[in-house]
Amino acid sequence: MNNNNLPPLDHLQKSLNVVRQLRYSSTASALLMLVGLAVVAGSFYYSITKIEPLERQLAQKQAEVVKIEQEIKEKQKSLEQLEKEIKIKTKFVGVVSTSIGVPADAASTVAFERRGKMTIEYFLKNVDQARVLSAIQDLGFKVKPVPPIGITSTNAIWFGSRVDIEDVKLVAYALIHAGVSIREIKPFLKSEGRERVIQIGGLPRAADKPPLTIEQIKEIKQFTR
Repeated sequence: MNNNNLPPLDHLQKSLNVVRQLRYSSTASALLMLVGLAVVAGSFYYSITKIEPLERQLAQKQAEVVKIEQEIKEKQKSLEQLEKEIKIKTKFVGVVSTSIGVPADAASTVAFERRGKMTIEYFLKNVDQARVLSAIQDLGFKVKPVPPIGITSTNAIWFGSRVDIEDVKLVAYALIHAGVSIREIKPFLKSEGRERVIQIGGLPRAADKPPLTIEQIKEIKQFTR
């Protein structure tokens, strides 16, 4: 029996059923579309609120890593330069120690740090200034040039109350090693403000004195005025 032979009431009922099925399908499709839109909207919101900030943080961290790596390279370069300088200074003091019997600990890092707190003021006249400055700088002292006074050749060393006597002797050894005739070594008359200073200059009344030898300086226990 085909639909055309159905009674009118049955035919109407069947048409209503078809309409209900279409309505149900449309509603389900609409719901699925809404769910899809919600998923898309949720993903977009998550991207904006979560992923993008994370990406910015990641980019920031990567930039910080690059900066730190650059700083490490710079520190390594500085360390290599420092190690090179220490080797040069240690070699110099080692040569002096071997030739004139300076204690081996004069080449230690502690000794270099101690001498680094001292300042040498120099009044150099009639000497090979480059050679003398190289000698005292290689010992680790800070150096400060001072305009020379008078015409007396460099022949004396003065020092402050906080200067270790062995450091004074080491300066004298280095100067003698560089060809300077040291004829007198004495503490400052007044040491205030110059407690950690060593001065190198010319003393007129010492010009006629015989030069001090390394052996004589080594035997001196205390320098007096």
